[in-house]
Amino acid sequence: MSYKFIIGEGRHLEYAFELWSEVDPQGKYKCVDLKQDKSYRYDYGFLSDMDPKEATAFVAVGPDFMNLRRLELMGMLKSLGFKMPSLISKSTALSDSSSIGENTLIGPGAIIEPGVVIGFNSYIGAGALVGFNSVVGTSVWIDPRVIIGAKCVVKNFSLFRSGANVRDSCKIGKNVEIGVNQLVNKDVFDNTFFMPGFKGPAVIIN
Repeated sequence: MSYKFIIGEGRHLEYAFELWSEVDPQGKYKCVDLKQDKSYRYDYGFLSDMDPKEATAFVAVGPDFMNLRRLELMGMLKSLGFKMPSLISKSTALSDSSSIGENTLIGPGAIIEPGVVIGFNSYIGAGALVGFNSVVGTSVWIDPRVIIGAKCVVKNFSLFRSGANVRDSCKIGKNVEIGVNQLVNKDVFDNTFFMPGFKGPAVIIN
């Protein structure tokens, strides 16, 4: 019997399970609730009980460490041979000309306009909008009600908090965080953080 592993923690796991159950009510699901130790490491012992010939998988954790934890889990599952279909809500407005990578979640009421490309392991929250011909990279996290304008480019591992608004044709660098309700109307360099309460962006220099 074919089934799906949903691997995650807390509310993210619950949310993914409810959404998968709505998308595929006849599906068979096995949820794995991960626990972290004091060093923020997961116990991966559960992997020995999983067979990619009998199941697909989906990772449902939050954007910890700029989404790297989700990528870490996805990478381990892919190395075992698991297929990892994306989870797209039935109420998502998804253009036929868009392209969505594996293990991406797109929530209820989100709008993905024509020509959009979304990389694998990304998250598009409920009610978010990604404008036409925009490119969203790998492991990008977009909270509910975020607006990404038309013809934008968003590089890998960037986070957009609820209500953020990125105007048309902006380029957003890698490892960027745009805070709650922040307006972006120009390009943003890598490793830049726009946070409420700060007069200007904070930049992390390696």
